Amino acid sequence: MKRFIVFILIILLNGCLSFPEVKKEHYPSGELKIEYNYKNNRLEGITKWYYESGEILYIDTYKNGQKINRKAYDERGKLDFDQDYPYTE
Repeated sequence: MKRFIVFILIILLNGCLSFPEVKKEHYPSGELKIEYNYKNNRLEGITKWYYESGEILYIDTYKNGQKINRKAYDERGKLDFDQDYPYTE
């Protein structure tokens, strides 16, 4: 009986708890191009875009699939701009 209850709890919690999934895309050269997080099939948290040189191009922040911030960098790593976006629930 205990095993059955534990089994049911695991099934219920698995449906309720969702862990982020990290996805990556690469340039044809093999260098990392984009690294992003999905949670509940939506972008969530930090997404990083890279120049082929490996320097960061953008850092986007998402909440429930909506972009709420973007930081853009030049090829030397200098911040070009930091833009907030309105968030609606």
